[in-house]
Amino acid sequence: MPRYNYKWNEEKIRRYIKEGRGKGEFEQYQPWLTVRDVPSTGRVARIPGTKINRIYHTLSDLERNAFLLFEWSDKIIDIREQYPILNRDKTAEIADILGFKHPVYPNTKTKTVVTLDFLLTARDKSGKITTYARSIKPSSELTDERTIQKLLIERQYFMQEGINWAVITEKEIPKVLANNLYDLRDSSLYISEIDQQLIHEINELFLNQNPESKIIDSVVEIGRELYVSHEKVLKVLHYLVYNKKIRINLNEKLNFHQSWKKGLVD
Repeated sequence: MPRYNYKWNEEKIRRYIKEGRGKGEFEQYQPWLTVRDVPSTGRVARIPGTKINRIYHTLSDLERNAFLLFEWSDKIIDIREQYPILNRDKTAEIADILGFKHPVYPNTKTKTVVTLDFLLTARDKSGKITTYARSIKPSSELTDERTIQKLLIERQYFMQEGINWAVITEKEIPKVLANNLYDLRDSSLYISEIDQQLIHEINELFLNQNPESKIIDSVVEIGRELYVSHEKVLKVLHYLVYNKKIRINLNEKLNFHQSWKKGLVD
């Protein structure tokens, strides 16, 4: 017997709504779908947030990479993944106007709760808050008629809500940057385990390194100078790079065996 029941019906939708799924912001937000609610494809992920203290649920590698970039952005202050459009009367009306059938769950007649991959809240330098709706799809799926129809429902709905909507494919997501962020971000999650004064001292020492020195050699030397393990110094370096205190070119594969001169960006 399967561990989870993936079949949808009205009772299940009512239960999800009652549980508060798709509601809230920041730490209180609950995604409509979690990795437990979909058949495992091996590409789903539960990701601890570095800005917001909660677990995020992504359902593909592409979604994961997009999430990493969104979270790393200084402008984006909240990310709501698997965001549902709970007003199915509205999405049904849109589908009808557009001239095609509203999607239903597989092997049922239950109308699908259309879910957006990411609803983003951004704040610019003036403090203005803007909401963006972003659907993440492989470019290969954009030739599928049914996929296009679902996207058109999303677009029309968010246009009526006055929210900027767009599709992002793998062509707009720098894979190397996303992989680098994935490798670096763990240090931000656990940096509280390291004394803040030590982080400050290590940062100062990194900023005064010989540009011709290899980055990894600096890690070892700073460890010796401060009598701490080079693993701890490396963790701090990851934290500093991820948080843009030290600006290394992350659009190329992370390489601490190169010199500071080659690795740093202005």
